[in-house]
Amino acid sequence: MGRWFLRWGRIVEIAANEDSQVVAESKPVLAAAGIRDALALPITS
Repeated sequence: MGRWFLRWGRIVEIAANEDSQVVAESKPVLAAAGIRDALALPITS
């Protein structure tokens, strides 16, 4: 579930609250279904 914050019709912030354990457990399942990016390294900046 997430919320978008709009200002003048543009998204300025996205608040996403995911269960990290569920996300971690679903990555191999998504990869097995053919989604290549499921096992990609996380984006860091």
